[in-house]
Amino acid sequence: MLAGSAAFIILCLTSCSAVGLDPKAPSEGNFKKAIDQYLAANPSYGKDCFNLNGTLPYDLPRRQDDPTLKALEAAGLLHSSDVMAVTGNHLPGYNPGPEPVKRFEATEAGRKFFSPAEQVFGPPSTQVCWANIRVDTIVKWFNEPADGSMAVNWTYQLTDVPDWAKRPEAVAGIPQIKDRMEQQKKRVRGALLKLSNQGWDVSHIYWDANQ
Repeated sequence: MLAGSAAFIILCLTSCSAVGLDPKAPSEGNFKKAIDQYLAANPSYGKDCFNLNGTLPYDLPRRQDDPTLKALEAAGLLHSSDVMAVTGNHLPGYNPGPEPVKRFEATEAGRKFFSPAEQVFGPPSTQVCWANIRVDTIVKWFNEPADGSMAVNWTYQLTDVPDWAKRPEAVAGIPQIKDRMEQQKKRVRGALLKLSNQGWDVSHIYWDANQ
C-alpha cells in the first residue's frame, strides 16, 4: 500500500511539474518571461530615456536656464564652459551675432548614456538612456476574441539604475526620472501576446494598459 502511494505521489509531482514548465500555458511566469525578453531585445521599449532640448554639444545662452542640463552636470555626465557662439534662439531674420553661452558637452563617464533620439518630427535631439525597464508584476490577462491573442496587464520596475540617477539633485532637477521612479511598481502597462509553437511571443507593448 505504501509503495503504491509513493508511486502515485511521484506520478502526481511529475505531472504537476510538467504542467508548470509548459511554455504554452497561460501563466504569470510565461508572460513575464516573454515580455522581459521582448523588452531586452527592443531598446525603444526596454530602456527608459528622455530627450534633451537639442543635441550635444549644446549651447545655452547665459540669459536662459535649463534645470535638466544643470542636474546632468551636477551628476557628472556633462561639463560646461563659457564661450561666445551664435545660437538659433532668436526670431526669424534676426541674428545679433555671437553671444555669451554656456556650452554643455558629455564627459567621459557620461558618453555611454547619450545617443541620438529616435524621432520623426522636429529638430534632432540627444536622448539620455538611464535605466532598463522590466516586468515587476503580472496584474491580469484576458483573451482577445478577435484574433485569439492574449492581452496582459503588467507593472514595471527599473533595473540597472546608475548611482547618479538616485542622487537628490538628479531626481529634483529631471522630472522624467522623478516620475519614473515614483510610478514604478504602480503604473499598469499592457502587452499583446500570441501563442507560437515555442510559446508566447509579444506582438505589441502599450505604455498605458487602457490603450
